[in-house]
Amino acid sequence: MISSNAGLAVMIIGVGAVGLTLLLDARSKRARISGAKGFRVSDSGGASSTILGVSSDVRSQPAVTQRKKFNRLSDMERRLKYGQVNITPSQFRLIILAAIAAFYILLLMVPRINNLIQLIIAVWGGSLLVNYYINRRTRIQFDAFDRDFAPFIMAFVGLLKSGMNLMAGMEAASERLGPDSLLRMEVVRMLERLRFGVNEDFAIGSFAESVDHPDIELFVQAMLLSKQVGGSLSNTLERLARQARRRAQFRLQAQAAVGQQRGSVWAILVIIALVQTMLYFQMPDVILAGLRSDIGFVIWQVAFLAGWFAVWLIGRITKIKV
Repeated sequence: MISSNAGLAVMIIGVGAVGLTLLLDARSKRARISGAKGFRVSDSGGASSTILGVSSDVRSQPAVTQRKKFNRLSDMERRLKYGQVNITPSQFRLIILAAIAAFYILLLMVPRINNLIQLIIAVWGGSLLVNYYINRRTRIQFDAFDRDFAPFIMAFVGLLKSGMNLMAGMEAASERLGPDSLLRMEVVRMLERLRFGVNEDFAIGSFAESVDHPDIELFVQAMLLSKQVGGSLSNTLERLARQARRRAQFRLQAQAAVGQQRGSVWAILVIIALVQTMLYFQMPDVILAGLRSDIGFVIWQVAFLAGWFAVWLIGRITKIKV
């Protein structure tokens, strides 16, 4: 049974989290209310929109304004945008607090767990679970985009060399991709912005802004600079395609190299678990005596936390972003 004090503590945490979320959301809405006026097209052709991710007066915007605006987002807002999770940062924090509270309530149902260890597991486990979901969605977006990026650029370069213009070439190159391709969806979204009257430079600057890929910025800047100052866009994009292919190959090699280090940690933990299992069958009193003793049970809990920390630490050390 959950004690009344623990239930009261969870209730206080929940009420405080809801209040903090409402306060932060209200401040965020007041700060952004001037840019949330819907979509409209003026008689002179200017457009102000919130459709398809655009929410400002696009006639007077310079070519790289949208990229600069996105770069000014907080790390939390950028992560949520990359993960395609349509919630505010304050709501994300509330979800983390809810996950922590859920972990803590579940741990209260397990007898004899040390209070400090309960708190550590709840805070650590809740935050890791929610962040893993965001990181996983971001990784799926990245892999889906990266798979088609280099072939798309090469097809685009071929169409540019054949004399096709910029937008028609991007549309034709994207049509060679599968119907479920993320890159094709981003091109369609950019073309839809143009059809709604958004400035062409602004639409290009907004291309694939919700995908965490290192080569998107280079691709966008190459197209914008080519429109402004001229130059051979096809040669620039051809070099970018080669770079994207080499980067992808190196990324796979790096993942294979660090996979051995991660595997070694798991192998050590499996060996320890097998040794403990063999010891239980050979001398059960040795294992059971430690579990029955209060100090011994705490030692078991600390050992579990140490193994969990080792797995988490090796994942952080071997996390390579190329």
